[in-house]
Amino acid sequence: MLKGKFSSRRRVTEEVDAMSGLANLSDVMLVFACGLMAAVILNWNVDLSKTRVEILQREQMQELDNAEEMEQDIQSSSSFEQKGTVYEDPETGKLYVVMPKSSN
Repeated sequence: MLKGKFSSRRRVTEEVDAMSGLANLSDVMLVFACGLMAAVILNWNVDLSKTRVEILQREQMQELDNAEEMEQDIQSSSSFEQKGTVYEDPETGKLYVVMPKSSN
């Protein structure tokens, strides 16, 4: 009677997923990278206050009417210096030049 009871049992085998051990490896790498960056910033005494982005005001912008003509003049002459940054309004297509603050 015991022999029949044990012989009727089937061995239950689960499928083994080879990638299950590596599923959280990307999370571990991300945590390690963030910790490493924080350690480097603290060790090197990096000043993060200079990385702040200033919001541009409309008063700082000027509209350009003939941008293509000015670009050709700039490329043909070597006496020009870069003094600002140009931004394009995607809705209107207008270009705006932001001049840096003068330190006078």
